[in-house]
Amino acid sequence: MTSASGSSAKISSAAEEYSSPNIFFEDVKSDNGDKKGPKKMMEEMTEEDYKNLIEEFTVTGMDILDDNPELMDDLYRLLRLDDDPVDLTDTKLDLLAFPEIFSWGVGGRKGFRGEEAKPLQYEKCRLMSSNGPTRRNLQHLFHLAGENERRKIRSSIFATLKNVQGMGHLDAATLLNKIKMKDPALLKRINKVLRLVPNTQAYWESARAKLKAQIEKFGPPTFFATFSPNEYDWEDLIQHLKDVNSDIPNIDDLSPSALLNKDPVLTSTYIHKKFDALLKFIIDAEPLGKVKSYFVRHEYQSRGTIHFHTFIWIDKSPLIGKSSDAEVASFIQKHITCKLPDPVNEATLFDVVGSYQNHSCRPYCLRTFKKTKNPSNANKTSSKTQVACRFGFPRPKSQKFILHDVLSSVIGRKTKQMKQRLYDLPRSEEERRINDYNPILSFLWKGNMDIQFLAEDSHSITQYVTKYITKGETSVVDIDEADLKDLSKTSYQNLSKFAFQLLKSREMGAHEAADRILQNSGELWRSSETFVWLPSTTPDRRTRVMRNLSDLQHQKPDSTNLFFDDWVHVFYPNRPRTKDFESMTLYDFVSKYEKAIGKPEKRKKYRLRLCVDTTA
Repeated sequence: MTSASGSSAKISSAAEEYSSPNIFFEDVKSDNGDKKGPKKMMEEMTEEDYKNLIEEFTVTGMDILDDNPELMDDLYRLLRLDDDPVDLTDTKLDLLAFPEIFSWGVGGRKGFRGEEAKPLQYEKCRLMSSNGPTRRNLQHLFHLAGENERRKIRSSIFATLKNVQGMGHLDAATLLNKIKMKDPALLKRINKVLRLVPNTQAYWESARAKLKAQIEKFGPPTFFATFSPNEYDWEDLIQHLKDVNSDIPNIDDLSPSALLNKDPVLTSTYIHKKFDALLKFIIDAEPLGKVKSYFVRHEYQSRGTIHFHTFIWIDKSPLIGKSSDAEVASFIQKHITCKLPDPVNEATLFDVVGSYQNHSCRPYCLRTFKKTKNPSNANKTSSKTQVACRFGFPRPKSQKFILHDVLSSVIGRKTKQMKQRLYDLPRSEEERRINDYNPILSFLWKGNMDIQFLAEDSHSITQYVTKYITKGETSVVDIDEADLKDLSKTSYQNLSKFAFQLLKSREMGAHEAADRILQNSGELWRSSETFVWLPSTTPDRRTRVMRNLSDLQHQKPDSTNLFFDDWVHVFYPNRPRTKDFESMTLYDFVSKYEKAIGKPEKRKKYRLRLCVDTTA
């Protein structure tokens, strides 16, 4: 095929370009040995080869070549290469794999520098390079993302092996013997390594536990809002990409879609910056009221672009079940609307709502439901089905605000029937497909948004949405823990097999790959709160973090200083013996104080520092 011929020429051209200055490619020779070039990777197919392919793999007759002789033009097949693959742990891996970036064979991850760059610093530096070809290289982007996740998994494995349960009574000699004998109880907690593998069930169970703690402290969230970008229409983003990528030939002729795909790193960075600015506006300007707390989940759509699910807690907001219906209705209608703006007096907002808030049903939102009982005979059900939008569009026309009971709303969600919302806003016929929005936020975001009021005292809807906001991706392959208990391998090898096999089965787009390095410390969620894990169970069931093996080996055999200091076993029992501290509970102690480490030149000591609650 023509593309294969072009690829062959491209490979030869690349070898010519990089073999001269690059120390790793200077000895590469072509098959005839008279000039530098790659080993032969493909060859032109003969007519006999093509006939064999037709006979073996198709039901097409051989007459196809007589009728279409052009099919034989520029046909190539790949050849088998006998060279050994490059080891992923090779310190020169990036230099060997990306000669177009490291054209002189120097400057890679392990290259000489005056001060060694930390792995994450190096990855960020490469992705945010002002050199366009380096930043836009998708293979290099996924390579850096893979290295980043492999490093986190290795760190998680070591942390998992250091977490032990019910061994607080041991001395150093006994514990070292258990390690040497590979005690099953010590190495039992295999699946904990998954808590750092994004989108696994263990990862989101950990996030869900923190979100539940946040709900326990602040009550049910007031609003649940989703913000989806519409980057194709963001003119400032398009112009920014053109300015930064001016080295691309004929860049002004590229469509917005093609331009955004050229530079996913800057595109995703821009989306995050815009959402961060919007979230800061929500907190500072208080368009929804005074924000007490928030929780954000980052999720990637089928096209690979991120959208943001957000829980927002508003101070002094009404609560269904405790506040009056009139108070709830007034609060909701003050902050949420489905009105179509006036095209003359609100022209800009009219365009925004018409472009991004007007829902059009497509196959992804249409679901087939069984029809309800036949009204003519309550004892019979119709076997016929109906197709309806899972988001409930078109929504019911109404002249007034209607507040539904919580139970019917929850049942509708859990039974997968057409979604019944907790309330219906006043809505005209022409507004039945307008998604609920906040005018100020919609105007600023200039993309699709959905906002719902959730605060009700039974927590039923909150529990449902909490599971939704912390669900794992369907692309993740679950692996049975029993498959990893290979007694012929070490625990580290078993955990590595588990984690890296799971890593291979993940689907990841270019935006997510960039975000894993550049945004939010690689996490898929964030919160306004700081979480501290307290093992409040009985002493024999508590999990503690074991000190490094080198520390244990240097201790006396009868030493009991085997674990790192923590709140439950060290800081709280040894709090100051004053009246206020004596009566202080563990929860209040951890909530009000934080650990602070002393100066490095001194022996590592801990002091308590008072935390000021700025939300009070």
